[in-house]
Amino acid sequence: MDSSNSLRNSKHNIFLSCLFCLLIFFSQSILTFSQVKKSSDEKKISRIELIKKLYEDVKYADRSQFKYIPKKPGHYTAKDWRAVIDSTWGEGLPTSKKLEIFDLFWNLIDDEYPSFFNLNVNWDSLYNHYRPEVEAGVSRGRFYAIMCRLASALEDNHTICYDYTVAIEPLKPGIPLFATSFTGIQDAISGKYLGKENSHFGAGLEPMPDSSLLVYKVLENHPLNLEVGDIVLGYDGIPWKYLYKELLEAELPFSAGSYSGTSEFSTTYGLLTAAGENWHLFDTIDVVKYSSGDTIHLPTSLLNTEMKQILLTSQIQVPGVPFPDIDNKHHISWGIMDGLNIGYIYQWSWLSADMGYISTGADFKKAIQTIMNNYNVDGLIIDSRNAMGGWPKEYAEGLNILFSESQDIYQDGVRANPDDHYSMQMRNEYNLKIDADNVLFDKPIAVLTGPESMSASDLMPFQMRYHPMCKVFGLPTNGAFGSDDFFDLTSISSEWVCAYTKSNIYLRENPNKYLTHLSIPTDEEVWLTQESVVKGEDAVVNKAVEWIQNKAYAHNLKIQPFVPPDSGTAYITAQLENPNQHQIKLSARINNFEGLTFDSIPLFNDGLHNDALANDQVWGNQWQPGSAEQNYYIDLLTFDSTDKTRIDLTKATRITTAGPVAVDSIAYAKGTGNYFSIIPYLHNSGKIMTIKNITVKVIVDDPWLTYINNNLILFPEISPGSTESSSSLCNIGYIDSIFPGYFNMKFEIMSDGWVYWTDSTRLVIPVVGIDEQTNKPLTFKLEQNYPNPFNPATSIQYSIASRQFVELKIFNVLGQEIETLVNAEKPAGNYQVEFNAANLPSGVYFYRIQAGSFNQVRKMLLIK
Repeated sequence: MDSSNSLRNSKHNIFLSCLFCLLIFFSQSILTFSQVKKSSDEKKISRIELIKKLYEDVKYADRSQFKYIPKKPGHYTAKDWRAVIDSTWGEGLPTSKKLEIFDLFWNLIDDEYPSFFNLNVNWDSLYNHYRPEVEAGVSRGRFYAIMCRLASALEDNHTICYDYTVAIEPLKPGIPLFATSFTGIQDAISGKYLGKENSHFGAGLEPMPDSSLLVYKVLENHPLNLEVGDIVLGYDGIPWKYLYKELLEAELPFSAGSYSGTSEFSTTYGLLTAAGENWHLFDTIDVVKYSSGDTIHLPTSLLNTEMKQILLTSQIQVPGVPFPDIDNKHHISWGIMDGLNIGYIYQWSWLSADMGYISTGADFKKAIQTIMNNYNVDGLIIDSRNAMGGWPKEYAEGLNILFSESQDIYQDGVRANPDDHYSMQMRNEYNLKIDADNVLFDKPIAVLTGPESMSASDLMPFQMRYHPMCKVFGLPTNGAFGSDDFFDLTSISSEWVCAYTKSNIYLRENPNKYLTHLSIPTDEEVWLTQESVVKGEDAVVNKAVEWIQNKAYAHNLKIQPFVPPDSGTAYITAQLENPNQHQIKLSARINNFEGLTFDSIPLFNDGLHNDALANDQVWGNQWQPGSAEQNYYIDLLTFDSTDKTRIDLTKATRITTAGPVAVDSIAYAKGTGNYFSIIPYLHNSGKIMTIKNITVKVIVDDPWLTYINNNLILFPEISPGSTESSSSLCNIGYIDSIFPGYFNMKFEIMSDGWVYWTDSTRLVIPVVGIDEQTNKPLTFKLEQNYPNPFNPATSIQYSIASRQFVELKIFNVLGQEIETLVNAEKPAGNYQVEFNAANLPSGVYFYRIQAGSFNQVRKMLLIK
């Protein structure tokens, strides 16, 4: 591709950026977590409302002053174009209004723009150069071109200022509007194709290494007889890589649907792909035919006809995976690649349901869950090459599932001082954190990016680089690390729109380096090739598949979740994928929850360590935790001696030596319908460690089950040797006609969301006389005394599930027995006894019940 250094050095300030935002704003609508702001009173308004308003305003715009000037034969100079620009749209707004718009935008950038980092622009010189010209009086077209010039100098797709009516003028031959990228895109709001008059080439172009343009997709019966594999060189005998610089220097205003990149690379990429859409500015187009190798020169007048719209995404559709259904506002799609065991996700935005869209986050999460739970895939590809922005909270929903460790790598900053372009302060308006689930996706993940991966789609691929199994393929991203604010300019003109970048993103680990204007590099650079598109294949996808199929890595780390201390032995196994028979070393690292390494265990494949010698994929070893009661993270480390690479799957699984925690008993009550409400009681058999953040999942699979509600039950922490119940009820419905009088129940007992212990029991409920039996508890329980504190008397209630000899005694703080309240055999039931402390001093006392194997102690306070 032709170097863009000369473009930056000699013409930097004419880089376009303005109408990349037109694509964002007009065709793709909402971008990175942005909001709309009124300049007069700071009132936030919906961007959807603003866009709809613009649609209505433009629909009834007065175009009587427009003067269509057909293209004259010959190659136009900058002087020629300037004359056409001045005559096409007339005078426009009064000079005072133009100055008001100019000053508003320039001052807004000067005072608040946070992204002067990584940018070579002299903002004052632009003011001094253009404002006198505006003040002296300019045409409507020239003024719009000047505002495009100001915005494009910032090289930022979140920053725009444009005359909407001029920007959507149909691109007839000779209309002096410059399309700065291809525009064959569907509108994110309506699902319809963007500006049918402005997407008028009927083919998609991608840059080749020499900056010529490859036809990768084309309409059938194209007016130029273009075919996939053809090469567009330029127009009028001049290569496009020179022509687009001429158009920039001529300062043509920008066409709707165009956009800029937010880095030097992505800006140049957009300008190159725009070649086809600018045929209306030239007489002949120069094409190299793939079939013959001949170079032909065709009149552009052949294109001056109505064409069907074409969806251009820089992607060749993968067999077995549909494109997103934009007509129904789905910007995520997924499937399993034909003939391959690889999950594939197309991602075209991160739009949110609260703005009237189908939530991309919900779709993304569903895609990942479907692929993970329903298919034992060999890997996953996330294709983000045609991806506008949106909200990070949307992509976080899926990334939460892929990561085992929470990620908080980003922070946003805003301008701190209007007099200093580089003075910044931290802002916490947007949540950019990934709150990881407990299970790590431990298969290869290929993320595909390109210059159209923008805004939130810059953030997502960068975040994925922190995943140990991820590799990024394609081309660098757009570089739009920021958020924007929109200003309603209706007080000046209903046909002008202004937006600017409000915040800039940096990495917490490097707070002095702001990311806007910096593209995310790929791990492997690859793009569409002539050979691949002719075959109907996507070279980027092929490279990602090749990597997944040839990667050596270990995964599926397994260890029993609970091992008793002292005598327990844990067996660790992992599965190795080694398609090319590399020299591999595997080990498991055991860490406590404070992050300190407790032990390191090598894994073997010799049939002696709980591994399967006949299956080279299974490696293992055993570990004896010792006497401590603790929770541990287990990391899986793979070292490829052949490639000299290492993969650390941190927190791949967990184990505990605390507890065990098991179901002690179950209380139940008959509901008014065919259901029972149950409360399990949990007992911690450990000696040292209190179990915290406990959740129990109740599972019933009996054929007479009709439903189970509230089956995730939260418990208080349980100290060693104690039994606790939950205040939550789980409701279990049943079919009365076949209910045999019991439920087979399983319990997954979790701490911090991780299942360490499991239990099961049969809850027997007599079929005959159920109503009479419901007052008899199926659990043992000692209630808190009431009242408490008390003076001098209090009541103590207790329940026993079966006939037992019961002792209920009172003790002081020294452990001395004060009084025995119960010392007798009791049938199952609920009981209450009174305790009178009239002869005792104020202080703390304890009461303890013993009923068979059930023991429980509670504290009470006497205050006189």
